[in-house]
Amino acid sequence: MVTTHVLWLFTILVTCHCADVHIYPDIPEEDGLHLVPGSQVTLSCRSSEKINWIHKSFPAEELTPKYDLYVEGEDHVSNLTIPIVSYKHVGSYMCQSTTHNKSIYIYVTDKSHLLFKPSSFDLFAALNSDVIIPCKPTHTAVDVCLYDSDYNKFTDYDPKLGFKVKDVTVFNSGYYVCEANTTFTEKQTFHLSPAEPDLPVPVITSDGEDSEDTILDVMVGGTLNMMCSVELRDMEKIQGLLWEMWPAQKSGMNDTRVQIISEDKEIDEDTREVTVQLIIHNVTYQDSGNYSCKLLGVLEGSQTQKHQAVHVLGVNESYLDVSTESKVEVLRPEGFEKVEWSVIWKSSAKPTFAWYSPQGKEIIDDPEMDRYEVTFEKMKTVLAVHYLTLKDAGRYTLIATIPGIRKEMNFTLLVESGAQVTLEPLGIYYKAGETYNFHCNVMGYPLPNVTWLFQKCDQYPKCDIDFVEIPKDQYEHSVFNSSEIVSTEIRSKFIWVANTPGMLMCRACNSVSYQKKHICNNATIDLLVTDLTNGYSITGPSETYEKDDVTLVCGANKYHYAPNISMKYQSVMGNGNIVNQIINNPSQGIYLNTVATKYSNTVHMKLSSVHVNQSGNYSCEASRVGHGGEVKGTEVVWYNMHVQVLVVPKFKPGSTKTGSPIYSKTGEEVLLRCSVLGTPPPTIIWYKVRINY
Repeated sequence: MVTTHVLWLFTILVTCHCADVHIYPDIPEEDGLHLVPGSQVTLSCRSSEKINWIHKSFPAEELTPKYDLYVEGEDHVSNLTIPIVSYKHVGSYMCQSTTHNKSIYIYVTDKSHLLFKPSSFDLFAALNSDVIIPCKPTHTAVDVCLYDSDYNKFTDYDPKLGFKVKDVTVFNSGYYVCEANTTFTEKQTFHLSPAEPDLPVPVITSDGEDSEDTILDVMVGGTLNMMCSVELRDMEKIQGLLWEMWPAQKSGMNDTRVQIISEDKEIDEDTREVTVQLIIHNVTYQDSGNYSCKLLGVLEGSQTQKHQAVHVLGVNESYLDVSTESKVEVLRPEGFEKVEWSVIWKSSAKPTFAWYSPQGKEIIDDPEMDRYEVTFEKMKTVLAVHYLTLKDAGRYTLIATIPGIRKEMNFTLLVESGAQVTLEPLGIYYKAGETYNFHCNVMGYPLPNVTWLFQKCDQYPKCDIDFVEIPKDQYEHSVFNSSEIVSTEIRSKFIWVANTPGMLMCRACNSVSYQKKHICNNATIDLLVTDLTNGYSITGPSETYEKDDVTLVCGANKYHYAPNISMKYQSVMGNGNIVNQIINNPSQGIYLNTVATKYSNTVHMKLSSVHVNQSGNYSCEASRVGHGGEVKGTEVVWYNMHVQVLVVPKFKPGSTKTGSPIYSKTGEEVLLRCSVLGTPPPTIIWYKVRINY
């Protein structure tokens, strides 16, 4: 036991860098701190976490302890000061952090007041439970006894709690007398009412989240908003749900800053939800403390309650801490079902959170949950990425903010994949002598190695046995990042001059850990060189006139067509349904000449001095063959030739008349018109003084 009759003033120089709670003076809890009336005492509490003092309410402002909250180094410090100690201050004082708590008990040696004064002398106990009757002394020098109405004396006693009545039944209901004796006797009378324990416990939430077991921080000048709710099935057993603010004599319900909003709504035909919302605007430091929400039953003393510690912070006391137990860098194979990161936060105010993808876009929770899933829980936020692809690789960022503070946390996702190769052809045939740029797109992680290879096919479809690697100086790579830290894509360009037909291959190789081997994938396209348009065509002049010499060229590539090419003619005059085979007939001005090149077979047909009745449709027919030389059918292409009648040129009306003088002043514009009709369109030449312009 420690006893004092002097003023208690403590200056604490101890620093604690742990989550445990420490109270100074460091007195064993079983001994308690012994004070005298009129003295002053300061209790100092330290912890590496936020802390808050909890103790009973006092009926008068002058009895309410004063608080001093601050941060010293890495410690949170709270000093509780009682300026004038009274016997009414007897009791337990608890300092709680987010995860720990510690208590100190105060005795007051007051010779005029022997018994602790409880907040109520009407007690309630559930049937078959134990109940404490708070018959206890103000200091340990006082002997205390408890008797029931039959003057039975109780012995199960703790000077800090009172007397315990075990296994309460209806026979325990009634009056109990608490008696203390020194030089005089002091008595108190309690009444105990047993009843069924069917009152639910209220739930306190803030901003829609359960604030149980946490200290609710609010910035000075801000708004405190707490909701207390309870679900009830039997409204007749309830008096009401109410907020009881602590300390009792602070501004309270008469303060214009305070709003109380009550609501009673039906959940289903058997259940109702009762809520009472407490809003305090323009919060001050004096609003710090322990708030309680009580559900009162109709039986005397029956109640349940929930407490909420509130800590008011100044502008310079704001803090925001984010941490994670997840791996900040994760390597997974493509197609993996899910990767997730969990971030725990502690803050002086509820933060706003935003998750960002490697592309810098904010991630919005996908309702179908097939790609991203973002959840916000009590003191925690979680990002999950589903069904991984290469495009998911990169840095994911969480940004948490409160006014004046911004915190960022980064996570890296690496997605392993064998090479994925895409090589698109630029067409079916490639014109001999022309230059083409081929692009091969490769994706994979680790970043694949890309090479180009070529296989000659001079006698297509017969090719050389092997692909030959193209020298690296004939192609170039560009590496692209899926994010600023991960490279997963290569675009390779190969420049090729169409000369030799063959097959072009783009090959990419990398090693992936989940398959434990070196993997190569490739894409291949045919390069068929031709000297014809689209590999099979018939061509001729765009305009044809009487007496012109006309040459039509019919050609088919050697890859897909047999060399036997024929030409036919269908007149558009008279009976146009007759199709005639064209043969070489120089006497009629028809000349046929067969030409074979490296890439194609062609027939050149020359018509000398054509006339109008040679207008019509000229066809070119070739047999399409398979890779084995088998004929698969005949294909036909058409050329329509329209021979136009010659028309002698003549002037159109509106032309400037010849021989007529034109008079003009110096500097004026002179407009001469010459419009001529004729087929083919005549060539107009202007002359001045027989000088040809």
